[in-house]
Amino acid sequence: MSTTPFDLVNSKLATFKQLVVTHPQLQPLFTKFGPFWTKFGKVVTYSALILTFLVIAAVGVNLGLNYARQIADTTNTPLPINTPTVTKSQNFRSQLLDVRDQVQAFDPLLPDPAPPAVDNNITLKQKP
Repeated sequence: MSTTPFDLVNSKLATFKQLVVTHPQLQPLFTKFGPFWTKFGKVVTYSALILTFLVIAAVGVNLGLNYARQIADTTNTPLPINTPTVTKSQNFRSQLLDVRDQVQAFDPLLPDPAPPAVDNNITLKQKP
């Protein structure tokens, strides 16, 4: 059977109560320290629970960090890709290359038309 710190404090309190019964001069001391022992037992119990929780949390964080480091160390690099080789093409002279050059060099803007001749003697009146 496992004994908790609270059980140990209760057993000490029971021993202290027995001493008070056998020695009445300890009665003022019992009234002074009796509630202290019960509070102290609760403090010990709760502090043991908190300490256990903190230890478990610290171990969990440490294991998680170690696992994360192991994952981070493995780097996945892709396989090397073969570079394409340039194929040499044969140069040939087409008969239509000159036509292509002329089409590319053609200016789509038409030139300005010649200005009309100006006649200052024009009137809007009809001639008889």
